[in-house]
Amino acid sequence: MEGSLSDLLRLLQSTSNAAAPSIQPPVPVNTGPSLAAVPLRQAPQAPRPAAALTPLPDVTKINTYPAALRYIFALYCQYPHVLQRVKSLKTAQEKMERDWYMKRHRLLQKFKSQDELNAILKPFTGAATSNNSNAQVTGSKERSGIRVDPSTPSNVSGLTPEQEQELLDFDKNVVNAFDSLHHEQLEELSRLRIPMFLSTSEDSENEERKKVLQLLQDLLGD
Repeated sequence: MEGSLSDLLRLLQSTSNAAAPSIQPPVPVNTGPSLAAVPLRQAPQAPRPAAALTPLPDVTKINTYPAALRYIFALYCQYPHVLQRVKSLKTAQEKMERDWYMKRHRLLQKFKSQDELNAILKPFTGAATSNNSNAQVTGSKERSGIRVDPSTPSNVSGLTPEQEQELLDFDKNVVNAFDSLHHEQLEELSRLRIPMFLSTSEDSENEERKKVLQLLQDLLGD
C-alpha cells in the first residue's frame, strides 16, 4: 500500500511539472529615449540692466584744477568717446607739424640745389653778368616794395636775400596756419564741454588751463 501510494505521488509530481508552463521575464518595450536623458531647456534669463551712469557735475561751475580732474576722470570712465575726439585733435596737430617741417626742409634743399647750380655756372657766366643780374633783382625788389632787413634773424646761414625772404614768408604762413588751428581747437574743446575751455577767449589762458591740457596729454598718451 505504501509502495503504491509513493508511486502515485511521484506520478502526480512528474505530471504537474510537465504541465506547468515556464514563466519568462517580460521583454522590455522600447518606447523612445528615457526622459532622464532629455536635457531640460532652461528658461531664458532676463538681460542685466546696464549700470547707471553717474551724472556729471555742471561743467560751467568748475573753476579749479581738482574739480576739473574729477570731471575728466569721470569722462574717461563713462564717456571715453569724448576724450577720443580730443585725441584726434592732438593727432591732427602732430600731422600738420610734420607736414610743415617737411615742407620747410624741402625749401632749404631747393636753396641748396640753387646754390650748387650757381656755383657750377659761375665760371661760364662771368662776374659782369652776375653783377648786372644782382642789380636787376635789387631794382625789381625796390619797385615791388619788398625790403629785406639784413638783420632778420635766421637759423640758416649762407642764404641769399631772396632765399631769406622766401623762407621768412614760409615761416609767417606757418605761424598764421598754426594760429588758425589753435583757435579751431579751442572751439572744439568748448563744444566738447572740457573744463577750463568753455570760453575760447585768449584771456582765459591761465595755469589751470595748462594743467588740464597736461592731464589730457597724460591720459591720451602718444
